[in-house]
Amino acid sequence: MIQNENQNLQKNLDNETTSSQRGVYLNGRKQIIDLLRALDPSTKKTLLRNMQVRNSSLTRDLEDHSLNFASLDLLSDHDINRLFEMLDPTLTGLALYYSSTRFQKRVLSGITKTKAQKAFSLLQQNLYDRKEQINRAQEKVLEVAIELKKRRLINFN
Repeated sequence: MIQNENQNLQKNLDNETTSSQRGVYLNGRKQIIDLLRALDPSTKKTLLRNMQVRNSSLTRDLEDHSLNFASLDLLSDHDINRLFEMLDPTLTGLALYYSSTRFQKRVLSGITKTKAQKAFSLLQQNLYDRKEQINRAQEKVLEVAIELKKRRLINFN
């Protein structure tokens, strides 16, 4: 399975290069990121490790951009606290809305009481009609997480 995924990944990279040379633009990079996001963490880790040998900067970029909000659960409690303590509690509450209760508790128990209470009050509301806002909040949290990762202030295991 990993060999097939490696072949698909290389094929997408080759398509992007070939298409760009012909003047036709296919977003092979986005396709690769989507593929990586769909993989289970161990397969994704193996693929990225194998790619690291060929192109380390591309691999780092793909690794960063293939993270999704669920990837935050891979962070240690210390790193989760560091990330969410930096954020506005409204953003935290919106971003956590569709998350599991376990993850919500994990985040809220690690930030200050005042921030946790504000975020929790949002979690108690009916926000199902605000899906776009929730998705944007999750994207913003992820952007901050990626920036902290680049600065080596947090680590995705």
